[in-house]
Amino acid sequence: MSIKNLLSMDEASRILREIHENNDMSLLEEEIKDNQIEFKYGDNFFMVRMLNRAEKEELNTLRVRKFGELIQEKNILLEKDLRKIYKERGIADVDELDEKIRKLEAEKNSTQLKLGESISEKVAEVALKVHKDKIDALKTEISILLIQKSNLFTFSLENQLMNYVSEYITYLCLDIKKDDEWQRMFKSYKEFKQYKDEKLIEKAAYYSILLEYRP
Repeated sequence: MSIKNLLSMDEASRILREIHENNDMSLLEEEIKDNQIEFKYGDNFFMVRMLNRAEKEELNTLRVRKFGELIQEKNILLEKDLRKIYKERGIADVDELDEKIRKLEAEKNSTQLKLGESISEKVAEVALKVHKDKIDALKTEISILLIQKSNLFTFSLENQLMNYVSEYITYLCLDIKKDDEWQRMFKSYKEFKQYKDEKLIEKAAYYSILLEYRP
């Protein structure tokens, strides 16, 4: 059984291209200094930083509260329930999708091992390129499948909670430089939600996720 009429490979590929085009995917670890990322947007300088202890406690309190709200909503389903419904209705077999991703990940890891061995053996660059191209192709295929899977769970309780937490992290950790001093960009979550410049928020959200969830 395969995914039907939810998100085509072409659509998933388009989303993947947009992710690469709209974000600085080449941001290097050395650009993350002192647990923060500074960037210029328009005429202003901004900073995304790690949350302090008080902010983490605030986030955790709101995460628990939001979970309590979502779990009370009868029309919001858990991922495990959506998996079952999709399979029963012939929409998608997520377990099958997971297995395909697992096999591709194993193939990618095996190819990366071969590449490492080839580099240590100082084989010709042409041979190395074969391994590199295969790794890139596998990464792209895996990313597309992960986007398709993510689309299946867009309205799951877990995904809605994760989106809320990610958004709140962005609100908490975004600072702006004024008169050579850093200060919180938003005084309240309501002010953050009413802010109109979506491009700035998207950029800050990407950096905050990179910072908070980097390995």
